[in-house]
Amino acid sequence: MKVIVVGSAGQLGRKTMAYFKTDDSFECLGFSHADLDICNELEVDSLLGLHSPDIFINCAAYTAVDAAEENREMAFNVNTKAARILAKLAFKHGAWFLHYSTDYVFNGQSEKPYKESDLTDPLCVYGLSKRDGEQAILEENERACIIRTSWLYAEEGNNFVSTMIRLGQSKKRIQVVDDQVSTPTFVGDLVDCSARLIMRGLADKKMPSGIVHFSNAGEASWFEFARTIMEKMNLDCEVERISTKEFGAAAARPSYSKLDCTLIENKYGIVARSWQEGLDDCLSKRK
Repeated sequence: MKVIVVGSAGQLGRKTMAYFKTDDSFECLGFSHADLDICNELEVDSLLGLHSPDIFINCAAYTAVDAAEENREMAFNVNTKAARILAKLAFKHGAWFLHYSTDYVFNGQSEKPYKESDLTDPLCVYGLSKRDGEQAILEENERACIIRTSWLYAEEGNNFVSTMIRLGQSKKRIQVVDDQVSTPTFVGDLVDCSARLIMRGLADKKMPSGIVHFSNAGEASWFEFARTIMEKMNLDCEVERISTKEFGAAAARPSYSKLDCTLIENKYGIVARSWQEGLDDCLSKRK
């Protein structure tokens, strides 16, 4: 079984590659931004024609939420244009396509967790480009599966956990917003979810399609997440609550974007552990 992963140098791509490298039943090839221009249809077509993968996984994304406000074209090129190209060519070459999206496709005004069927209404360029990417994929490829997730982090790379640890080691006090709530999700758990979807699809001889939600269980604000990181790492750094308005970020963000993961639990039997357990696992791997 041949797998191709694009975006293989990012935190999700690296973890995905590591998973497939441990299973001899898969031959996995990874391509980073330096190896492949995913916005170039001819390059992608040639790659898929050369390697003929059974599974094509897109871990590439433009995820700089604030920077996307100024770099709109780049965000849409990576998150929308490239998503369409990859999905279309995966279908052409007979590969099952897996893509990842975000809770930022929602406006955050709901009082309950968002289901896959809820209407999207992004507040920022990043969210809009990811939502448009979802729509492009579903238009181009009826065999594609999109996993929406939230607040993704890993034990390495540039993410909220590594930033909090760095600040906690160098500062006595930091300010973190307390009026944005969702679910921190450990990349290892997202990759495990993806692998279980793949194995279930292979066993059923029908790969998953459409949109599903996956995150760790529970919910937290960025403030609660930051404070928990400091406590677990025994860092002497006070975390002070501030509002989104006080923080003054360039991009608007949903105030409540927790994902309802009932569908993936009921249909595929994938039940996530708590975000606190995911964080413990992440921090143990850092050590």
